[in-house]
Order: sequence, then C-alpha cells, then structure tokens
Amino acid sequence: MRFGSGFLTDAASFPDAVAGEPWGGESRLLDLPGGPFHVIGLSARQAGLMDREYASVLVEGPSAGCVPHETAVWRVEPGYFRELELEGWTYTLDLEATAERLRIAALHFAALVPRADGAAAGMWTSVEDRWFQGVIENYLRVMVAHRLLLRGGLLLHSAGTVVDGSAFLFVGASGAGKSTVARKALAAGAPVLSDDLNAVVDTAGSPAVARLPFTGELRDQHAFDGTVPLAGIAVLGKGDAVSCEALGRAEAAAAIVATAPYINRGADDLEGLMAAAVALAERVPVARLTSARSSSFDEIERAVRGLQREP
Repeated sequence: MRFGSGFLTDAASFPDAVAGEPWGGESRLLDLPGGPFHVIGLSARQAGLMDREYASVLVEGPSAGCVPHETAVWRVEPGYFRELELEGWTYTLDLEATAERLRIAALHFAALVPRADGAAAGMWTSVEDRWFQGVIENYLRVMVAHRLLLRGGLLLHSAGTVVDGSAFLFVGASGAGKSTVARKALAAGAPVLSDDLNAVVDTAGSPAVARLPFTGELRDQHAFDGTVPLAGIAVLGKGDAVSCEALGRAEAAAAIVATAPYINRGADDLEGLMAAAVALAERVPVARLTSARSSSFDEIERAVRGLQREP
C-alpha cells in the first residue's frame, strides 16, 4: 500500500516541499523536551486552542543559544483527506523516516520534516476547529520523540509516578496496566507525571523525567509539574501478586526500545534508538513487575523502591 493512502484521497499528491498557504499570522513557541518548537502560520482560532491546551509550556522567547525547531501550518481543502469511519477506530498514523526526511500522514493532517540542521518543517491540515487540538498534539508527539532522540533522550509510552522525589516509569503494551497503576497512585496520594507519555532527559549527567502536556485517560488529574530524577523502570505484567525481578541489560534495552513510540519503526533511527536504550539501561535499573488488579499501590511502591541504586 502506498504511503499515506489510508488518509489522503490522492497519496501521490503528498507534498515534496515545505510550502503552501498559511492559515493566518499567529505563532506560538512551546518549551517541550527536544525543543523548543515554534509553530507559525496559525489562525487565531488554532492559536486559541493551543493557548488553552499548552498554557504550561508556552513561552515568549527561547533561552539564550537555543534555536527553536520551526513548523509552518499550511491550509488544504477538506477533500484532501479521506473521510474515515471513526467509531471503534484506534488512532494510528503513517510514518516514514529516512536519513533525509520524516513524512507523516494521519487523521486531518500531513507533515514533511526535513532532517537537515535548521530546516523548517511543514504541516498541512484542513481543520481549525476542535479537530485541530488532536492534529497539533499528534504532530508534536512525533516531533518530541524524534528531536529528543537527537539529544540522547527518549519518549516512552508509560505511566510515570513520583515517590519521595524520584520518578518511576511503568512501561508495557496497551492493556498492560499503565493507567491502572496511575489511578492507584493518585488514589494513594502519589503525584502522577502522565499515564501515557513521559520524556526521559539528561539533567546534569543523570536521567530524569520531564512531564509533558500529553496525557491519556487521566487528563486534568495530574498533580505534578517539572523534572524529576529517574529512579527505575518497571515493565508491567499480570500475575496473582506483586513481584519484581531485575532484567539483564540486553533484555532491559529491548524493553525500552519496544516502548519508544514513533522512532522504533524506521531503520534510519534504529541505531540511535538502540544506543539511547542501552545507555539508559546501564544507568537506570529496569525490572519486570507483575501485579494483580487487586494489588495496592503501597505494594507496588515497596516493590519498585527495591530498584533504587545506591548513590
């Protein structure tokens, strides 16, 4: 199947250059891991949606010596995209990564991201209403993953909780129990970073977790902001009771790769992804954590505390 054919009415028309008609003259600068990201060409309505959703990460200007990655938002007619039956549909997208460029085709948008240093990206969309909220978030998720990897960081599909000032990430496939662990943490009074995506960054030579404004089922219920030292990663599994078994570094790195969305699909990113995963597995303990639905967060917390390495 041709790239983009599931979303575009004419896959052959996918843009081959960053050019088009902007929606308007508004722009927003977002201080996100891997960024900052400068989004230009917005209509007033699109900018207003970003103001509401990303107020915590909007900034007036980048830090000294920090060059934002720029994306121009271009207008296309609604007929450019296929009308999809969304009932029962699980969100997905087409992603093609090469050494020269990144192409994205998805619900209501397409994007072209040149890999050259300083090159601006382009995103084409037909919406500026409530659908734009999903468009810009799904685009930024991909961009954070790819730009973060360039700096040795990783975006991980995970639930992140804070215990005594340290972060623990709970990773696993869909249905493994990430949101369940996050709910238990909230009920127990433990701060939650996200129950969907968390950014692992380097802070003064040590891995840390930076909270993102991308949340899953627990949107608007999170109680923690900022960057927190990363103490351990737990690969979730189901069992009759709580148990925690340390993984060897090869198995730990493979688990990290498997839970890194958007960058574990293309061969051109695989080398960097593997290097980042191995480095993280060497610096942070990774274990397989099994628990039952009835297991309390206190039990889970006691298990993951055992992962913490002595300074």
